[in-house]
Amino acid sequence: MATDLHRRLLAKYVPEIRLHSRERYFPTSVETFLGVAELRKLSHDLKRQGPEPLTHDVLVETGKLTRENLMAAAAEHDKGVLQLVVHEGDRAKATLSDLPEVPIYGHVREVKAANGSVEALEVVYAFFFIFNGNLRVARVLEAGQHIADWEHLTVRLDPSGELQGMYYSAHRTIDGDWVPASKIPMSKGRPVTYCALNGHGCYPKPGVQPRIFYLVNDHCDGKGPVWRPKKVVLLSSLAPTVPTVGSRGSALPKNPRGSASDADEDVQVDENVPYWVDFHGWWGAVSNPSIQKWFKEAENPVTRGWFLRVFFPTCCDPPDFI
Repeated sequence: MATDLHRRLLAKYVPEIRLHSRERYFPTSVETFLGVAELRKLSHDLKRQGPEPLTHDVLVETGKLTRENLMAAAAEHDKGVLQLVVHEGDRAKATLSDLPEVPIYGHVREVKAANGSVEALEVVYAFFFIFNGNLRVARVLEAGQHIADWEHLTVRLDPSGELQGMYYSAHRTIDGDWVPASKIPMSKGRPVTYCALNGHGCYPKPGVQPRIFYLVNDHCDGKGPVWRPKKVVLLSSLAPTVPTVGSRGSALPKNPRGSASDADEDVQVDENVPYWVDFHGWWGAVSNPSIQKWFKEAENPVTRGWFLRVFFPTCCDPPDFI
């Protein structure tokens, strides 16, 4: 498949993202995050269980991170003990006035069937927040806040590039939904996603999105800022070959059920893959997108829907009897 087709598809399906009217943690560039981040060396791997308390040394102070010292630390230390942290005063560093110039990040992959044929193309759009705000539990407690928040949407196309549908991801794809092409909400040629307050999960419609026994619902109103990114930054190179992944299936029909019109403005595709893609230490308590499951594999084949989100909240696939 010619990479010029992939470039066109990356530019064509850039989403319109509608934020909540009370959102205060806006999407931003990773460079903005690194500009206010502190690099720490932890006493042991962040995820390791053990009796010794987790302590740290500061390797690079806030405001002093550069490409050179970040990657030098990555070469010298085990990835599990490096952590990028943003202090409380900088968690809302991303501002509404900066939003029009914030890039979205792109990744294209070919999905291959068991016989080796290309089953589909997936165009992944990832966007970044410095901070994931609190989620309200039963309207009383607050939980779930963390530094660094990656969200993503995946456009699925047939091998010729015709739109089949979109995967709306939420909460590590645990709450994700497939939407066929004919039912994707569109605005001026772009697929629309509604971004949940604080937690930033992606949904195809506004309203209350029930989750976890109705105790930790997501809220989307679509009445806040509207973000129409003008630039896509690649997270992996299109040349000389596009990454291939094995099929996981999907809830979409085999044949396309509609198409999207061209976007109403030019979108720049920046093929200079950022250096920080190779930094595999912790971003707060999350991983670099290039090593997350949604980046390395074909999209989750399961449509979660409200029933699974509410009554089976911890599993990625439904039980056999559903």
